[in-house]
Amino acid sequence: EEREGKERPAAEKKKPRPTEPPKGRLVKANVTAEVTVLDLPAPSAASLKTSMDKLKTLQRRDIEKVENERAKNDLESFVFETKEYLEQESLRAVSTEEQRSEVATELTAVALWMEDDGYSAETTVYKEKLQGLKKACFGIFKRLKEAAMRPQLVKKLREHLNLSSDFLSRMKNVSSDLQIFTDVEISSLEKLIYSTEEWLNATEGAQSLTPLHQPPVLLSADLEERIRSLEREVMYLLNKLKMHKPKPVIPPVPPSPTTNNNTNSNKTSNSSTSTGSNSNSTTAKSSSNASQGSDDTTDGQTDPTGDSEAASMDQERTVDDELPTSPLPTTDTADDTDEVQFAGATPQTPTGEDEDEEPAHGEL
Repeated sequence: EEREGKERPAAEKKKPRPTEPPKGRLVKANVTAEVTVLDLPAPSAASLKTSMDKLKTLQRRDIEKVENERAKNDLESFVFETKEYLEQESLRAVSTEEQRSEVATELTAVALWMEDDGYSAETTVYKEKLQGLKKACFGIFKRLKEAAMRPQLVKKLREHLNLSSDFLSRMKNVSSDLQIFTDVEISSLEKLIYSTEEWLNATEGAQSLTPLHQPPVLLSADLEERIRSLEREVMYLLNKLKMHKPKPVIPPVPPSPTTNNNTNSNKTSNSSTSTGSNSNSTTAKSSSNASQGSDDTTDGQTDPTGDSEAASMDQERTVDDELPTSPLPTTDTADDTDEVQFAGATPQTPTGEDEDEEPAHGEL
């Protein structure tokens, strides 16, 4: 292969190099341009005001057209609906034949007018025609509405009267120490219940005598006002009852055993002191024997006053027995060497310790 390569011609071995493109040069020059506006020019202030006024006029015409069509539609609807109502049994019950014929005549006249001259009438004319028809039918429609609402409102007012009367009776039955309502509040509710019930009975009786085709005596507005008055008065009292905070009841504190012991000790000390004053000789003899440490005892002689003192002491114990049961009280001595002696009791020899002994019940 190397031989073949050597034998190749020299022209094939030397290939020509590609020539590079010439480099460009930057040339600066002034260029002039002209701008031509092909859009609409900006409007002037006068032309802008004219356009705005025209838009407002068109908008107002659209609104007037809608109102005119609505007024015309309302008048037509009222005419056709009222003609249908005149044929219903409920409306016949609250009107006479003459009253219905008058209304029917006016309805027919308005219907004929709308087919001829009233087809393109003004909005105000349609509204005036509608108001005239409503005024002619007002009496019949009002009696129809009152007849439909009256039974329900009367029943509701009776229920409010029953509830208010029950609440009033409960207020009166509360004891004076637990009463939170004043006499003025109780009397005000009582007067309101009485006046409302009296008015309802009177007007209901008058309404039963009034024919249905005549103006009613018992109106729904009056019934609603009476109901609101009862609700307002009762709700005020109920809110006062809810907000009331009863005073806490403090239970009586039972006497403690310590108090009873002190009381009985004081009574026993007083009785013992009186007894000791009447038996001075016996107490002195007992004290001298105790100081010598002898075991001799004094003769127990009853003082003439001993029986009376013992009787008074028994009486005091009888009064104390009414209190809660407590252990018998001990007698405190004023001196370490002296002991309180009961009338008719045998003196005891001291042992050297400050100990007080209770007298036996049989020795009293």
